[in-house]
Amino acid sequence: MTLSMKQSKARNKGLPGVSVALPALATAVAMTLAASAGWAADAPTKPATASAKPAVVAASPDPFAALMQSEIQLGKSEEDNGNLRAAAYHYDMVSDLSTGAAKSDYSKKASALRAQAKITAEQAFKEGMAAYDKGQIGPAFRSLLRALANDPTNQVALRKIKDELIGTSVIPYTVQAGDTLDSIAQKNKFEDPSLAWVIGTYNDLGEKASLKPGQVLKVPVMIGVLPKAAAAVAKGGAPQQDADDAEYEATSNTLAQAQDLLNSNKFEDASKLAAKVLAEDPVNKDAKEVANASNYGLGKRNLDEKKYDAALIAFSHVDPNYKDTRQQITAVRGAVVSSADDHYAAGVRYYTNDDLDNAIKEFETTLVLNPNHPTAARDLAQAKETRDKLRKLK
Repeated sequence: MTLSMKQSKARNKGLPGVSVALPALATAVAMTLAASAGWAADAPTKPATASAKPAVVAASPDPFAALMQSEIQLGKSEEDNGNLRAAAYHYDMVSDLSTGAAKSDYSKKASALRAQAKITAEQAFKEGMAAYDKGQIGPAFRSLLRALANDPTNQVALRKIKDELIGTSVIPYTVQAGDTLDSIAQKNKFEDPSLAWVIGTYNDLGEKASLKPGQVLKVPVMIGVLPKAAAAVAKGGAPQQDADDAEYEATSNTLAQAQDLLNSNKFEDASKLAAKVLAEDPVNKDAKEVANASNYGLGKRNLDEKKYDAALIAFSHVDPNYKDTRQQITAVRGAVVSSADDHYAAGVRYYTNDDLDNAIKEFETTLVLNPNHPTAARDLAQAKETRDKLRKLK
């Protein structure tokens, strides 16, 4: 295979999210070949003399060595990150550029990685569907997205994510001038930028689709979706648990504890655990659900106990569209006004019975509950003035 044929094959062998740039390498190779042939770009040519000795021509270096080494390193990196499909692509490139036993070895390695990716995709899909059937939305989303990352042709996983889990762990992103899927992946902290194609697949973008400034894309949160794997994965072994897996497991355990506390009507404790998860993962739908339910329950309890300030604070942490939250807030405010009126009436009774100290307390409470009460401030000032005068007479 000639240099130009191998370059052409390297350019045309595509994988979403993976690109190979050869122009600089091609220039270097051309210069190497030129040097080996006795060409020079700028050096003047000296006339040969009868006494000149034959030039010793050094062996030309393999023009594909640098490219092969680069592809091997990229393959290892993708393999270590658990991106098995991308790793297989790079090893295919190495195989194409190799000869003899190395060609066969790298081809087998690429095939083994694709087989493992398929197994990983099937297992992740089963786990995702099982989690979905149990109502575990967060784990379902992550597992199905992992299945899709390892097998982009899985239309069932794609449709399940988009049609039924839409909005779960997804961040809206407005396209800026000059954006590409790769740059968007980097901005959104993808663990592996070569997974940028997931954004295109998730948003039904064709291979030749161009991004337009102002266009809004849904960007899946990829943290913990594609766990890093040890080298044993390529040999058919099981992926090793790493920090991302441990973090995901810890989050799941925290949410399970929060749900148990919520079921036991321990609203404050449940709310604190949900807030802890949301501090690390603001789009976690399961945590949002627990947070809404626990704060709503706490608000209702405080309202029943006539702790109106506490009720308003609790309801302020609930999504306004959750259940009848807006009506509950209106009810609290109405109860506050009604309670303020009750305290005002009590203050008037105390005042008319010459119990000025208690009258003042009731008027003050009235203003705490309803600072805009039409007469409480006036009557409070009058009660204090009367009490001061009486104290002076004594």
